[in-house]
Amino acid sequence: MKVASSLIIALLMIVIAAPAFASAVLVDAKGAVTVKTPDGKTKSGVVGQELAVGTTVAVGANASAAVMDASGTISQIDAGGSFTVGAKSAKAKKTDLGEGIGMALREMAAKGDGPTVHAMVREAKGGGARGQSLMASGLLGVNAIAPTGTVIRLSSSVLFRWDAAPKINWANPVIVIDDANKKRLAIFPIEEGATQLSVNTQRAKLSKGGTYSWYFASRNGGIMGKSLRFEFATLSAADEKKLDADIAKVQALNLSAEGRDLLVAQLYFQFGLRYDMVELLKRQPKTTPFTKKLLVMGYNLMGRPKEAAQYEKK
Repeated sequence: MKVASSLIIALLMIVIAAPAFASAVLVDAKGAVTVKTPDGKTKSGVVGQELAVGTTVAVGANASAAVMDASGTISQIDAGGSFTVGAKSAKAKKTDLGEGIGMALREMAAKGDGPTVHAMVREAKGGGARGQSLMASGLLGVNAIAPTGTVIRLSSSVLFRWDAAPKINWANPVIVIDDANKKRLAIFPIEEGATQLSVNTQRAKLSKGGTYSWYFASRNGGIMGKSLRFEFATLSAADEKKLDADIAKVQALNLSAEGRDLLVAQLYFQFGLRYDMVELLKRQPKTTPFTKKLLVMGYNLMGRPKEAAQYEKK
């Protein structure tokens, strides 16, 4: 009995001592906004601040704030109001963007403190653009920047980018684009020393809702010296319509530009547009632990661990 009692007490102590993981994020803070954590500590509210259950957000005069929970509900708090995360009686104007927007937050909470660079590198092996991309190798001394391991919104042209000119004496270097079955769709020549190429969507035979890959090669009679494939997908017409509708909902919330961008970035993550997400988050004036985790996930899932390492939690 004494052993059992001791075990119960030990387990209770572990539960009590366990850190309170974020279940919500402060997605906007205009004016005097303070955050009081469950342990009684008070600090100024910052866009992108992670909030555990029991955290209270207090809004001063001529100020406003907004909180997003893992279910995708946005709670807006007006001047003079307060909001406690997880409290059923919390009064706020609520807008439901659907649980998809809370995907990243739920993944972080499930892992405890959120993914680190090393963990994400281990996970980002295999899969397609909507799942986890093949890690880009330094084969030929070049790594793809875009599009790789991401979904893209299709327009009249697509920009292919890489970090350096291929370190090999290729004759007639080209980019080859294949469909999901590795059937060749198009071949485009690249200039010596180039690190990007814009191609016409119709000439590349790309369509909405498709899955593709591209690689470097030499065109000398046939296609020779192939590099690794870089996978990507295009947003379907239905997803594009849904994304635009959700972005319109965000714009109607009357948030600051910083808050709006943080929400839109999470919508991009929901739809697999990882490249668009990281490009948008890099514009944030302040990089919080939450935005760093989003950047780590985005870069690693695109097979770009060196860039993810810049945001790894020290």
